[in-house]
Amino acid sequence: MVVQPLVALDVGATKVACAIGLPHERSTGFELMGSSLVPYPVLTEAWLADPLLVGHTVEQALEASGVTAEVHRALVTVNHPALMSERTRVVMTLADEPVTVRSHDLDRLQTHAVNQVLGIDRDPLMVEPVTFSGNGFEGVRDPRGLSATRLVGTYHIVTIPIAARRALVQAVESAGLEVARLTYTLPAVWASVSDEPLMRKRALLVDVGGLATDLGLFSEGTLLGSTSLPWGGLTLAATIAKEFQVTMDQAIAWSREGTACRRDEVRTLIEQHWG
Repeated sequence: MVVQPLVALDVGATKVACAIGLPHERSTGFELMGSSLVPYPVLTEAWLADPLLVGHTVEQALEASGVTAEVHRALVTVNHPALMSERTRVVMTLADEPVTVRSHDLDRLQTHAVNQVLGIDRDPLMVEPVTFSGNGFEGVRDPRGLSATRLVGTYHIVTIPIAARRALVQAVESAGLEVARLTYTLPAVWASVSDEPLMRKRALLVDVGGLATDLGLFSEGTLLGSTSLPWGGLTLAATIAKEFQVTMDQAIAWSREGTACRRDEVRTLIEQHWG
């Protein structure tokens, strides 16, 4: 069996990050072949309103990676100002007498959890099982093999507007790629952390994007809760440009300097926004 290269794309509000590699046959990692980061030619808060613009930037990112091998499938991560995060608890009866909890029971329970929180115009982006309980056990991560008459599951679910999901898939497909999986950026960022002691503790991860800032609380690799704030680097740059009557290019340069900006008044504004 020939292993085909796989594309990993992080589609943000200001840029597309791309990594291409060969998946390992017997592990979850892959051998990196090339990577790139390409900004959009136009910065706009309605970045997914033009899937062709996003698709063209994905094509540029693929070319900039320097990988000449043909690629067809992509793993895509995304954040969005309109993401919604919710924790839900669901209960399901298994039988009148204790029975062994099996994988298909967990699948049914997860389906109930998604149906409980899903809005009419939203799709699930991430479903994270947190803990399970039943007759005789409490707060376990994996209840398979245990016996119970009913199963209680706590889930952390992140949803995305259907229109945004469709636009994103359309953009990637316009670049000639099939979306093998679409998921939330925060777990992907956390998975890249190489500090093993940190990953075993409770930690807050803050991801500042172009239009949204995402905060996630992790414990032993599990995303316990998250929120997406409609504020990011592009929002800050627009505020700087308006306040000091400068171009967006200059404002972006200052915003990237952050609290190290040499202009006192700009640094003060940035500190106020971060606060």
